[in-house]
Amino acid sequence: MSESVSGNASSMPSGGRLWLVVTPPTPPRYYPQGPGAVMVAPDGHFDGTAYFGTNSPTSIGDYQLRLVLVDPAGDSTFSGYIATGNATGNYPGLAALPPGAKILARVQVTRKQ
Repeated sequence: MSESVSGNASSMPSGGRLWLVVTPPTPPRYYPQGPGAVMVAPDGHFDGTAYFGTNSPTSIGDYQLRLVLVDPAGDSTFSGYIATGNATGNYPGLAALPPGAKILARVQVTRKQ
């Protein structure tokens, strides 16, 4: 199930990139949302899409949607994850956020169907 996400970001550091990252109820993994970092407009507005599980009934439950700020190395980690997933069709999630990643916001999302 996918949902549109929008928001505003201010005081972005030079070289910083914002990513939407979903964390499912179990296992504790981090799923960067593609196709890449969200594009932040000059006024700070951004739009993106987040995916909460698959079409399986086992995907029902609570998730966290996180807005994560990363440096160029973290952006490369997330971009590499997306590229590998696109090539293989396998998105296993990451065991941890990249070093230096900063969670700017988090929202609890409950998927009911």
